[in-house]
Amino acid sequence: MGSYTAIVMQLIILGIFLKGIKFKEISVKILSTVLSLKFLLIPLIAWLILYLFHLEKLPLNITILELIVPLAITNVSLASLFDCKPTVVTYLVFISSMIFIPYISVLSLLST
Repeated sequence: MGSYTAIVMQLIILGIFLKGIKFKEISVKILSTVLSLKFLLIPLIAWLILYLFHLEKLPLNITILELIVPLAITNVSLASLFDCKPTVVTYLVFISSMIFIPYISVLSLLST
């Protein structure tokens, strides 16, 4: 029961910070760096390493899928707790979630 409460509280915190986002505070450099690392560089490096080990297609695809999931809401809670730009982290979590939906569709088409 306690874990459900924690999830609800994290979603409330996410909503509070989403409401307070000022787009002038968000650096395009941070946004592009984080998203390119998350969705391009890390999966590409992992794919190359796993491909060298001649992994079968299913485990390779599962590993890549786990690497490209959006940023977690827990990041917002930690940024809020340590007062480390929680609005920027909230924006990154939101944008990575919105990019993930079409990105996973394209990857599923490419991996078949």
